[in-house]
Amino acid sequence: MQKKQKRFLLFSVILVVLIVVAALSARYIPFNKILKISGTTETEFVNRQHISSEIPHTLYFDFEVDPKSGNTGTLYKGIAHSGHYSTKTFGKNSFSFAVERKAGDIGLGNLGAVAMSAWVYVFPGKNDPLGTFVFTASNDNINVAWKGILVSGSEVPRGKWFKISGMFDLSDVTFKPGYKLVFYFWNNSSTDILVDDFYIVFGGPKPRKGDSTLVDLTGGTPFTPKFNFPPYPFHLFGKEEINNENSSFLIKHGKTKEGDISPYDRIFSGHFISDNRGTEDLLVINKAGKADLFTLCRDDKAFRKITPVIPPDLQSFFQSADVITGCFSGGGTAQLLLSGPKGLLVGEFEKIRDACSGNAVKASFKTLWKTTNNPFPAGTGHLIAADLY
Repeated sequence: MQKKQKRFLLFSVILVVLIVVAALSARYIPFNKILKISGTTETEFVNRQHISSEIPHTLYFDFEVDPKSGNTGTLYKGIAHSGHYSTKTFGKNSFSFAVERKAGDIGLGNLGAVAMSAWVYVFPGKNDPLGTFVFTASNDNINVAWKGILVSGSEVPRGKWFKISGMFDLSDVTFKPGYKLVFYFWNNSSTDILVDDFYIVFGGPKPRKGDSTLVDLTGGTPFTPKFNFPPYPFHLFGKEEINNENSSFLIKHGKTKEGDISPYDRIFSGHFISDNRGTEDLLVINKAGKADLFTLCRDDKAFRKITPVIPPDLQSFFQSADVITGCFSGGGTAQLLLSGPKGLLVGEFEKIRDACSGNAVKASFKTLWKTTNNPFPAGTGHLIAADLY
């Protein structure tokens, strides 16, 4: 009886230890970086013209299904960046279709670096997304390289497509022809995510010989710099601190978030509200025609938002007209020329003396000149503002 109890006790202890080890392993050991992530061979379900190796050493993959195959796998129809299909990663620890190639097919001389991009669509929801666009190189299920582009946080756009991209140095990896290269998207959150249009380029920038300038300082003649002759002057490009917590917003302070500028917005710079002695202001007009003004406060090292006040009868110009900036009446003030189907309009924003104060600031837009028709209809040419004389 005592032997049975001892065996039962020993079995219980071993079982508890195994459960604890399994839980800790699932939590802390990155099996995804060690084991191969299987993916369906793309040629089984994809039109041949939609997966191609382009010159030089480029892959493009848009997940468009061959109608004859009937195999959609984890593809999603109806929401896509291009075509009709994208690949879905719904739920925690889900994976997209994988693009696989052998290192020998790419060419070992082209594997010094890899650049990759994809378009991502995150469904609206209360949970923050956490996903990675992954590149792995493996030898018999053991990874020799693992690189990823992270998509995470509360500021990730929802309900619209956005692009992610990255470039990775692979010069420290010794590839062999049989190594398998795999690209896929890994969703490690409960938020549903779609991915489309993988674009992959192998090979880093080509090395080139730098330019050298010789100066003879032994002839007794001092060096005299000349315009457009070497050695050329240079200026270092540095990052300007704007205290936005390195976010995608132009202004982010606590819960205040302003200036989520999209690639589809029209952006103009000029002295719209400031005088010529200050920094230029930023005018942003989004796709819907809504205008926003921002000015950089150098003492605060931060942008401030100025609310533009545009009369309702002029709002249609900002929605449909071409916008050209220039100093049309002299004095250095940046003005706007709006050319649209309802005519031409020249106007300007009122000047603000202390835009960097802690108070909310508004700037009214006033019309300087307006026509009821447009002698420059769209598509017949381009209007250019310039100081020609």
